[in-house]
Formats: sequence, structure tokens, C-alpha cells
Amino acid sequence: MTGLAARGHSIRAMRTAIEAAALLLGWLLGGTVGIGTVLYAVGIGPIAQYFISKLEVGPCVAA
Repeated sequence: MTGLAARGHSIRAMRTAIEAAALLLGWLLGGTVGIGTVLYAVGIGPIAQYFISKLEVGPCVAA
């Protein structure tokens, strides 16, 4: 996610794509997909982008 974001893609889009791919693969392998699984796959990208931007550390300034 962060590697793809470093190449110019948004964290939100990359995390959502990764989770959607995992959800699809799990379903194709016979797993169950419920509303919670779908909400997680769709919601984690925007949540990650919001919190990563809030927790970003700036450059270190020597004292």
C-alpha cells in the first residue's frame, strides 16, 4: 500500500484495491462474504488515508 502510494497513487485507492482483491480471492476459494467483510474492504482505505495523514512525522530539526 505505501509502496504504491509512493509512486503517486492515493493510499485510499490502493488499500481499497488490495482489500477488494483479497475479498474476491477469498470468495472464489469458497469463503463466506458478509456485510461486515464488504464494509471493511470498502472502509479501510479512507480510514487509513485519514489517519496516516494525521500521524505523518515531519523532518527532524536538530537542537
